[in-house]
Amino acid sequence: MKKKSLPVFFVGLLMCGCQMKEVINEYNVVPLPVTMNEQPGRFYLNSDVPVVVNASQEVKNIASSLSTTVLDVAGIKLKPGGELHENVPTIVFDSIPGMEKEAYKLSVTPQQIKITASTPNGFYYGLQTLYQLLPVAIYSKERARNAEWSVPCVEIEDTPAFRYRGAMLDVCRHFASIDYIKKFIDVLAVHKMNTFHWHLTDDQGWRIEIKKYPKLTEIGSQRSETMVDYFYTHYPFKYDGKPHGGYYTQEEIKEVVAYAQSKYITVIPEIELPGHALAAIASYPELSCTPDSTYEVCKLWGVFDQVFCPTDTFFQFMEGVMDEVVELFPSSYIHIGGDECPKYAWEHCSHCQKLIRDLGLKDDVTPNPVDGRKHTKEEKLQSYIVNRAEKYLNSKGRNIIGWDEILEAILRTKVQHCSNSNFVFAGSQRHIMMNIFNSPSRPFYQSVSMMHLGAIPLEVYKPFVKGLFEENGKKVTDQLVENVYTLFDGHTWYVQLMLNELFILTDKKGICDVPMINLALNNIIATQDFTFQEIFSRLPEKQKEIMIAIAKEQKAKGVTSAAFIKKYRLTSASSVQSGLKGLLEKDMLTQESGGYQVYDRLFNIWLRRNY
Repeated sequence: MKKKSLPVFFVGLLMCGCQMKEVINEYNVVPLPVTMNEQPGRFYLNSDVPVVVNASQEVKNIASSLSTTVLDVAGIKLKPGGELHENVPTIVFDSIPGMEKEAYKLSVTPQQIKITASTPNGFYYGLQTLYQLLPVAIYSKERARNAEWSVPCVEIEDTPAFRYRGAMLDVCRHFASIDYIKKFIDVLAVHKMNTFHWHLTDDQGWRIEIKKYPKLTEIGSQRSETMVDYFYTHYPFKYDGKPHGGYYTQEEIKEVVAYAQSKYITVIPEIELPGHALAAIASYPELSCTPDSTYEVCKLWGVFDQVFCPTDTFFQFMEGVMDEVVELFPSSYIHIGGDECPKYAWEHCSHCQKLIRDLGLKDDVTPNPVDGRKHTKEEKLQSYIVNRAEKYLNSKGRNIIGWDEILEAILRTKVQHCSNSNFVFAGSQRHIMMNIFNSPSRPFYQSVSMMHLGAIPLEVYKPFVKGLFEENGKKVTDQLVENVYTLFDGHTWYVQLMLNELFILTDKKGICDVPMINLALNNIIATQDFTFQEIFSRLPEKQKEIMIAIAKEQKAKGVTSAAFIKKYRLTSASSVQSGLKGLLEKDMLTQESGGYQVYDRLFNIWLRRNY
């Protein structure tokens, strides 16, 4: 009897072992979908699973990429094509008209994975979410071992909150290989980004082949060495003694653009002008205001006086470069930079001064009452250059974008061409909004009716927040909403940021209550810690002391009084006044109702915690 029972005993052990193995459902989807309802159970991949596609050939190609990936990484050969059969686990790509361009639905049950969309873009994003639900090994470049190839059951509906979703890569300071660029694009695709902003020209290197101007890459793509650390970390400057360079041929550019398109990503090139031009000027000195000088590709970080000179030679150069750029990049936008353009060279250039006179550009006679600045004729010359670039690119069927220094003028031009339209400009910082619309030198001077909108009332916020939590099977207490609202004085952006973090921290069917506030705040501050350290480290010591003092007060009044100076061990009223002026110009502080406050509320909290 014992001999007969022994095998049974071992079988029982094996059965227990199988039953004990349980895969816990995890839903690590980034970005978080609009709705995601977790369900019990899992869908298991195996060689008996067919892939059924009721959509276009382009969608069939997307489905085929899933089959290829699963075969390469998991060693599972999914069945191609076929029809739906009852009781047969199936992967389905089903086209339904009427959904937004980038929207999708993903339904996973033990019997079916179904991606629904109206366009290939939607199917592609649905597939990215499916990959995120699979084991992380799905992103491996080689056969994965010991992975559980299954997907947790879930119902997801998703559409992007923002039409433009992208990231910039600067390859001028540090050149990156084509392989690296493709990996960067892969990361964007995983996170459902649709735009790759490629920063291709700057003082430290020119990275794009322009056949009409071969010296741009022969000379402009190489620098002799590179500074070590940040600007003025070491003085005299230290250099690494290593030549650095590289550029992309036009064929390589086309390869990258095509690769990005295959992942539904648009590549927007950035060609800097009129500043950040040293690499181009080193290649063609005639583009500068001192064409007889010799220049080198910059090996320092920073902002430099050598900028493009607005001569006929430069405008011909700009048009020649853009002619080739628009042939390489099908994007509707071309980024022209426009930032950090010192005016020293133009101020001392006879040609520039004559052009200024010919254009009728003049310095502002009186300081603006809001920002206290007189805007110069040279600043207006930059607008002339940007407008020339815009008109030329418009003639090629393209639009320009740039950094914030040029955006207001561009926006004003667009608004003027919109008939029978009303526009609302909204902002949370009064002094910034006043500067835009009350400064005679700004494009929108006296062009709007000013309205002051207070904070959204707390009694409106409460039901709104509670409703969103309840829709997703969670609860939130009135006291928590009140405390978050009070913490940020009803400032909508910060309140929403906190509530989003608290929502993530709250379990399904859980209750979000006051003790969770500190955890959420810690998480948010932690993500900004490095940024805040960098910002603060670059301030002069006197400004640092003033920032700390105002942060501790939160809303500081009488900051030049003897009592305030004594309390925070500041030096003198005049030095405080000077420091305040510098901090206001940098938008580090805001001044309202006779008091000062740290502009960024999170930065304010970070300062109080660390100092």
